[in-house]
Amino acid sequence: MKDKKKKGFTLIELIVVIVIIAIIAAIAVPALARYIDTANNRAAQAQAHNIQVVLQAEVTEFYYDLLSDDVTGTTGGTDASYLFKDETPSNAPDNYPTDPTIENILRYNGVILGSGASIANIKFDNRRLAEFDYTHTNDVTVTFRDGDFDFD
Repeated sequence: MKDKKKKGFTLIELIVVIVIIAIIAAIAVPALARYIDTANNRAAQAQAHNIQVVLQAEVTEFYYDLLSDDVTGTTGGTDASYLFKDETPSNAPDNYPTDPTIENILRYNGVILGSGASIANIKFDNRRLAEFDYTHTNDVTVTFRDGDFDFD
């Protein structure tokens, strides 16, 4: 009698391979979700830092004399030009926004908020940026207070 050679895999071998793949996937998926959350948080923090730098630079360069000591403003559909007293500074370049809202000033400096992003509770203390809340497009909220960034 001739021995038949095995061709293919047995059912047990296939099940073992599927179980191994399922275990690897169960370990990898939560780790991937953590990496995505970390990336979103870092993107929001980087954008918030850019906003902080631009707003402080704008006040220092163009609005120092116009800005009162204690000013609060907001964005997100609301005209926040009153934050900068609705005036284009006399020493601004020719291509400076004629409507100096927070969004226009950020856009002029290369910071695009993106759809759904907003800035709120902007506060200056002695003409220095003291605090603001930034909600990134991925629903991560970054709070800037006393020179530090915190996630909500």
